[in-house]
Amino acid sequence: MNVVQPILAQARAAPGAPAVFTSEGTLSRAELERAVRWTAAELRREGVRAGDLAGIAVASQLQHLVAALALARLGAGQVPFGPGDGPLERREIVRRLGVGTTVGDAVPGGLHELKALKAESIEPESGGALPFLVVRSSGTTGTPKLGLFTHDKAAHHLLAYAEMLPYGAHTRILSMARISFPGPILHAFRCLASGGCVVLPDGVKVGEEIEFIDASGANNLAGAPVHAAALLEAAGDRVPALPGVEVLRLSTALVPEALRREVRARLTPNLYILYGITEIGAISVASPALAERLPGTVGTVVRGMEIEIADSEGRPVPPGERGLLRARSAGMIDGYIGQPEESARVFRGGWFHSSDLVERTAEGALVHHGRADDVMIYDGINIYPSEIESALLRHPAVGEAAAFGVPSRSRGEVPAAAVVLRSPASEAQLLKHSRDWLGARAPVRVLVVKELPRNAAGKVLRRELAARARAKT
Repeated sequence: MNVVQPILAQARAAPGAPAVFTSEGTLSRAELERAVRWTAAELRREGVRAGDLAGIAVASQLQHLVAALALARLGAGQVPFGPGDGPLERREIVRRLGVGTTVGDAVPGGLHELKALKAESIEPESGGALPFLVVRSSGTTGTPKLGLFTHDKAAHHLLAYAEMLPYGAHTRILSMARISFPGPILHAFRCLASGGCVVLPDGVKVGEEIEFIDASGANNLAGAPVHAAALLEAAGDRVPALPGVEVLRLSTALVPEALRREVRARLTPNLYILYGITEIGAISVASPALAERLPGTVGTVVRGMEIEIADSEGRPVPPGERGLLRARSAGMIDGYIGQPEESARVFRGGWFHSSDLVERTAEGALVHHGRADDVMIYDGINIYPSEIESALLRHPAVGEAAAFGVPSRSRGEVPAAAVVLRSPASEAQLLKHSRDWLGARAPVRVLVVKELPRNAAGKVLRRELAARARAKT
């Protein structure tokens, strides 16, 4: 099995159909296939062979997609790098993995250059155990953990939630996160394998996102809450701003209920919520109907995924109670590369034991309550960031909220929060509102910020917020 085989079959069945749309124009399936073959041949001449790991560090997302397809064809695993990666971190990952080659900007990146390339005779390497993609943790809490998806494991992900979020020849998918992240690259491969077209927003300026979506015909959007906020900003007074979008899928971070309501009201009612974990992929999907009926839900478990929810002692908890999620599937990574102790801690008995706090409702839907290792212990009281954030988001002036702990010598972690406001509100008003909802679990400080600091994946940098809070005391 090689995950490019169904993409190759689509190119042979309808070579003239569109495969990639960019601001420069469109690549047909046949043109993309030629570009991938040429790039694979170049990489083979550089010594890349099946079973190797190779980095991808290129300027454009079109280059990245072509390089990813070429490496997959060769049976070489890709190690993606993005503009948010520092040079020292990149060097350390290359060292840890023993990466021999890094694909750079020597690979043609312009649409017209790619169209002009001549096809080479490079057939896909077969073997489901061959490496496909190295994934890593967000890196917000120290050294990133690295794991490997083989072709067999990647094939599982390409089919994981097809019945919940179908792809097909009519699909034009646009991932608002860069294609150097695992989710967007898997979405791209899934879309191409089903005969759809990948839309790449290279060069689209801030504020022009809605116009580009209209021009590209993108009808399947994927991103994080930060991307939804950018679309709302770009939409202005246009309602609905995305009438042609059949799927707007948000994932990566907790999606506040206030943001969900605003997306449905101003962008599109077709809002899907996806919950996943890097090590195992998509866990659940909430359809628009379910997400609207059950506030806070992250949906029902996808096909091929098994989950259990247990307390800290490993005992199952009943519906309606929070517990720690453990999950397993045929697509999960086998462990962390070069980190046997950490692997043994979280990969036990065939399960991946997460730190995510999850509740299963009576009807079988999941509600995500944040991470147990984010818990703040203040004067002996366990306080979870999600409960503070939920309380603050109930205030009409609050648009975004992030809770975090500030270390204290005598009291554990002092609960604090940062908010982005829609309308004026004082810290005193927000503190009172929080105490009315949470009592002793309310934050002691509330910082008003223009925007929440986030990494390239859209996750809030709570450590940075804690540092800001300490600097103001």
